[in-house]
Amino acid sequence: MASVAAAQTSTPGPPVDPNDLWFQNIESGGDSPLRKIWIFVFKTPEEFQKYLGQINDEGLKKPVVDWKQQQMVAIQARGMSQDGSSIRVKRIHRIGNDRVQIDVVVVKSVLAGNQGGPGRPLNLVGKEIYPYAIIQTQRFSEKPEVRVITE
Repeated sequence: MASVAAAQTSTPGPPVDPNDLWFQNIESGGDSPLRKIWIFVFKTPEEFQKYLGQINDEGLKKPVVDWKQQQMVAIQARGMSQDGSSIRVKRIHRIGNDRVQIDVVVVKSVLAGNQGGPGRPLNLVGKEIYPYAIIQTQRFSEKPEVRVITE
């Protein structure tokens, strides 16, 4: 499975808003082989490794994770686009006392020299896709939810 985005981070240093959580984008892709729409929160390296096996991505460059203070999160989506797009986390923040909101943006894939022509998106007509994003973040215990936003 090809990686669409290399590691990206939220704003360096402590978050400006006290409700924001630190995170780092590790990988995103246009189509996960795991056909499930879900937010996975991994609190141990064994849980995370099992997930990587399910998406056939054991080759992912493993981030250094302090499992006592951090965790890995994977967001699996579906049907946002059929043009090879992926998703990327833009912000994580607490909303209320019992929820964490993960804001994601759709990243359009523009592949030169494909069947759409130079600089045009690849057309995957009839293919249902499951874009995903994997992030490293500080631990949270609140229930996560995803919101799709525009940039």
